[in-house]
Amino acid sequence: MSTKPDRSPWWRGLIDAARAPGIALGAALIGYGAQAATNGLDIPTMLAEAVLIWALPPMMAFTELYSAGASVSALIISIGLINVRALPMIVASLPLVHGGTGFRLWHLILAQVASPTSWAQMELMRGELTQHQRIPYFSGFCFILVSFGLIGALIGYLFVNDVPTALRLAALFLTPFFVLLMMGTAKRRPGQAAGICGAIGVPVCIDLIPDFGMIVGGVLFGTVGYVAGSLIRRLEERSLRS
Repeated sequence: MSTKPDRSPWWRGLIDAARAPGIALGAALIGYGAQAATNGLDIPTMLAEAVLIWALPPMMAFTELYSAGASVSALIISIGLINVRALPMIVASLPLVHGGTGFRLWHLILAQVASPTSWAQMELMRGELTQHQRIPYFSGFCFILVSFGLIGALIGYLFVNDVPTALRLAALFLTPFFVLLMMGTAKRRPGQAAGICGAIGVPVCIDLIPDFGMIVGGVLFGTVGYVAGSLIRRLEERSLRS
C-alpha cells in the first residue's frame, strides 16, 4: 500500500487561499507593515513578530509597545492576554482538521498559523472534505495565507511613504470584513451593506476624529449600511412578488 500523502487536498487549499482570502489578508498586512515601519521596527523583527503572533490586533499592539520601549515580560503578558480570544477558535477547529492520526508535532505549527480566515474557510469546507483530507487542505490554505501576509507586510514596510494613512487604516479592516462575508450572517444584503459602509466610513472618521473615529464610524456607517441593505432587500422581494 502506498504511504504517499494525498496531494490533491493540499493543492486545492493552495488554490483556494490564493484567491480572495490571500489577497484580503495580504492587503490587510500592508497596513501592519506600514505601521511597523512608522514605529521603527526593522524587517527581521517585523517578519518574526508576524509569524510568531499571527493575529493582527496583537501584532499592532506589539509594534506600539515595542516602539515605546516596553520590557520583554510586558510584551509577552500583553500579547498573551490579547490572544486568549483565539482559544475558542482553536478549540472549535480541532474537530474540523483532526485526521484521526493522533498528535503530531507539526499540528502545533498548524495551530500557530490558524486565523479567523482559515477557521471560516474550514467551516465552509467541512462538508466537502473527508476527515483525512482536512489537514492537507488546511496546511496548503494556511501556507498561502502566511506567504501572502508576509509579502503584504513587506510591501507596506518598504513603501510606507507611498501609502496614505486612510488607505492603511482601510486595509486593516479587509480581513475581518472578508471573514464576515464568508460567514452565513453576511450572505444577506443587510450584512453585506453594513460591512461595506463600515469599511469605507471608519477610516474617514478616524482621520476626522482620531480618538473616537473607530467607534463612531463603525456604529454610524454600519447602521446606515444595514438600514439601506434592509430597504434594498425589501424592494427586491416586492419586485419578485409582483
